[in-house]
Amino acid sequence: MNRLYYRDARLIEEALDQAGRPDWALQIDDAIEGGTSGSQILTQLRTTLIQIQNQNLNLTAELHDQIAQLTNALERALA
Repeated sequence: MNRLYYRDARLIEEALDQAGRPDWALQIDDAIEGGTSGSQILTQLRTTLIQIQNQNLNLTAELHDQIAQLTNALERALA
């Protein structure tokens, strides 16, 4: 199951980089690479995605949806 979260996060990371937001792409990479356990990684990913949503960045609707969907999935997984 974690593999799907990581895959989705990497796709969002790539999309953010292509959208001219390498700063946020790096934050996602840091969350994945810097975690010491699966739950720590998922928690940091959720935090980073929430921060991205709160920035009201000029991103495509599709990317906003991907971010929201992964955030919701992580919230359910961590509850």
